[in-house]
Amino acid sequence: NIKAGFIKERDLFAEAGVRYVSPLVSLGDPRLVPKQMHAAFKDVFQGLTWAETREAVEAGYRTLAVFDDAMRARSRQVLEWCARHDRTCILVLARPYHMDPGIGHEIEADLQVFGYPILWGQYLPLDDGLLDAIFGEDVREGVIRSAFDISDVWPSSFSANTNEVIWAAKVAARVPWIGCVIRLVSYECGMDQPTLTPVQEIVERSGTLFFSFQELDSTKPEGSVKIRTETIAHYLAETAERLLRNKLAWDGAGLQLDRLTRSGPSP
Repeated sequence: NIKAGFIKERDLFAEAGVRYVSPLVSLGDPRLVPKQMHAAFKDVFQGLTWAETREAVEAGYRTLAVFDDAMRARSRQVLEWCARHDRTCILVLARPYHMDPGIGHEIEADLQVFGYPILWGQYLPLDDGLLDAIFGEDVREGVIRSAFDISDVWPSSFSANTNEVIWAAKVAARVPWIGCVIRLVSYECGMDQPTLTPVQEIVERSGTLFFSFQELDSTKPEGSVKIRTETIAHYLAETAERLLRNKLAWDGAGLQLDRLTRSGPSP
C-alpha cells in the first residue's frame, strides 16, 4: 500500500513531521461518516468535537452535491448540443480513479481534441423527463421496476460502481447521440472483469461502437495508448455519421430532437 512505501526502510513521515492518517470511511453512508472521521482525527486535532466533525462532513457532502448537479447539467447540455447539431459524443465508463491523468492517461481528453464531446458515466443526467424518455416504456410495461433497474441485464448486484457501469451502458445503447463507449479498466480488477462482456454486448447490440483499454496504470506505455486513441478517432471519423443515422432510425427510446432539446449553451 501507499504507506508501506514511505516506512519500509525508515519512517519518512516522522522525519518530515507528518502524521499519516488513513481511516476506513464509508462514504456511501453519510450518517456513519462523522463517527468514523471523529474517531480518526480526535487525537490528531486536539479539542476536535463531534459537532465540528459533523458540520465539516455535512459541508463536504453539500459541496459534492453541488458539483455533481453541475456536472449532470453539463452532460445534459452536451446531449442537447449533439442532438441539435447531429453530432456524436463519447461516453466513458470507468472508475473514479481513471480521471487521474497518471492512471487514465487522459484518453478522454485526447479524443475530445478530435471534436467529440465527452460524457462520464458517473455524471449522466438524471432528470425525470429524460429518464422517462429513455426507460419509461419499459417501466410501464413491467420489464423493469424503475429507470435505474438493471435486473433485466445484470441480476448479480454486488458493487455500486459495477451497477453504475451497467446502467450507463443501457443509457448509451438507447441514446442515439452517444455513438461510442470507451471502457477503462485497471489492474485486472476482479469486480470489473465479469462486466466486460455484458457491457460490450449491451452497447454493441444497439449499433454503438465499443472500445476498451485494459490494464491501465501509470506504467502503461504512453505511445501504445496514443496509437490506440488515434485509431479510435479515425474509426469514428469514418463511421460516426452512419452510426448516428442508424441509431436515430431505430431510436427505440423515442428520443427525438423535440423530446430532448431545450434552449441552452453549446459545449
